[in-house]
Amino acid sequence: MRIYLITLLTLFHINTLAKDELLVQYCDDLGGKVVNSYRCPKSKLKIPFQFCTYTNQFGEHQFFDGCTGPSGGHSELFYPHCIRHDLCYHHEPSTSGKTQKMCDSEFKRGLLNSCQNAENPKKCRSWAKTMYKAVRSFGRLAYNCADYQGHY
Repeated sequence: MRIYLITLLTLFHINTLAKDELLVQYCDDLGGKVVNSYRCPKSKLKIPFQFCTYTNQFGEHQFFDGCTGPSGGHSELFYPHCIRHDLCYHHEPSTSGKTQKMCDSEFKRGLLNSCQNAENPKKCRSWAKTMYKAVRSFGRLAYNCADYQGHY
């Protein structure tokens, strides 16, 4: 049991380090700033994760945290889809009328499509489905974090 716990904590730590590096990389590319927590504009909930905040080409404030859970070694493939999913959650239904389920379905499609480039597509698809199930089960608070029109 102790070895299982150590292994689990090690995997979580490795995933967190990879996530942080990708967040910084994507945020730098957008000219943004990484912050250690974020207060949701709509729900006022304070989220104690790292976020990238930036201004897009239309002058709109944007924020994302990318992939927050384990991705089975597919972080680089999945990360752009995690960002797009975050932005869908933050700008819907105001922008195009999308529901949480619609944002989640687009997320799943993007993840599964990215698995075509994976070293092990079957394993990748399994992780993509796991991540989809996670957002379907636990995404409600994030979907309610913000809801303002925006280009994403």
